[in-house]
Amino acid sequence: MKNTDILGYEKIRQNKSNIVGRIKLILLLFILIALSLGSSQKLPKLTQAKVNKVLDGNTLEVLLNNKVEKIRFAGIECPEINKPYGKEAFNFVKNQLLDKKIYLEFDTELRDKYKRIQAYVWLEKPKELTEKEIKSKMFSAILLSEGFAQVITTSSNIKYTKFFLNLQKIAKENNKGLWKKEKEVKTSSIIVYITETGKKYHREDCKYLEESKIPISLEEAKRQGYKPCKICKPPE
Repeated sequence: MKNTDILGYEKIRQNKSNIVGRIKLILLLFILIALSLGSSQKLPKLTQAKVNKVLDGNTLEVLLNNKVEKIRFAGIECPEINKPYGKEAFNFVKNQLLDKKIYLEFDTELRDKYKRIQAYVWLEKPKELTEKEIKSKMFSAILLSEGFAQVITTSSNIKYTKFFLNLQKIAKENNKGLWKKEKEVKTSSIIVYITETGKKYHREDCKYLEESKIPISLEEAKRQGYKPCKICKPPE
């Protein structure tokens, strides 16, 4: 083989090697960017506390840094104990948290107008800030998922609001907890009409009510086995 051929061959090999090297470098850069994006959400700074009392569905009395403090769940609200599903929410919080160790995460607004500390309550420290970790380890998220609470945005503590709203939407769709109660209240307050002989319930102006027209709550009509009229299409 001539020297010129050898030199040409070596040059081609070197060019190929350079191209492969550049491709590897580009791939490495992509990997580093992906990793940096994936870890862009830092783990929250958590402060340990112990729950001494559950005052209501929204408020805990805890021992925090050797001092007794009242903690208000941030970003969510359980119904008052005298409201629909309030007692169930209170009992759930009490059963889950009383005398337990918890971890508190603070947002931008530390105290509310009643001087209570506002915090996101974690049952365990998350290993990463993913949806799965939040749903299983943040007690505030668990309350929303089970329908014991709803989202509030009356303060500047909105770090998890978007995530909370999604959990609330799912709980509503599945009639969980207080959303089931809300639906029952609405159903019992809606009036529909039945006839003496028919097996359907109707809107007030349905043509099938010419002979008889008996008012009844939607809840009771469904309980008695009446089906919605396909003509006037009453609420279901």
